[in-house]
Amino acid sequence: MQNAIGRTALHEVAYLGDANLLKVMFKLHANANVLDKDDKTPVHVAAERGFTSIVEQLIDKFGGSIRARTRDGSTLLHIAACSGHTSTALAFLKRGVPLFMPNKKGALGLHSAAAAGFNEVVKMLIARGTNVDIRTRDNYTALHVAVQSGKASVVETLLGAGADIHVKGGELGQTALHIGAFIWGLLWLLCFAKLSVDHLLSLEFG
Repeated sequence: MQNAIGRTALHEVAYLGDANLLKVMFKLHANANVLDKDDKTPVHVAAERGFTSIVEQLIDKFGGSIRARTRDGSTLLHIAACSGHTSTALAFLKRGVPLFMPNKKGALGLHSAAAAGFNEVVKMLIARGTNVDIRTRDNYTALHVAVQSGKASVVETLLGAGADIHVKGGELGQTALHIGAFIWGLLWLLCFAKLSVDHLLSLEFG
């Protein structure tokens, strides 16, 4: 039975992260693949909360689908990444959730983590093989979205991983520097304080 927003009792247990209640739900043969009104299963809900053990049980014992996607096309990896839960994201990857499956905007988990400012997730996804310069449908890289969101530590991480500062994205064909200068002004330039003078001089301003 679902409530007004489409959630079942298992959705609520996943939100709470209560292992004892989860055992009760298992005995009741609760369905881990029921969608709420946002097309989220209990696995998505547990992923948002970072309850890795609950996530693992929902997949391994309840048969929760690792292919479930939300209304905007986000995979379970997107959900864990944009919520900042590195261990949960790793649990999904180990169980076969695709690393390179985009959402409806063409964004990967790397873009989601970068936009939200979750540096450890960004590092993990790069270490697992995500191309640091992979683009969305609008040709935005993780560097573009990190700059747009003002996530300085993620910007440093991406640059350290070799992100291409010359990539142009969006309708205006803007580099990350264009976006940062427009939104943040001097604050954006300070993000590059650790770069060499030669590197700074090589940036495209026009």
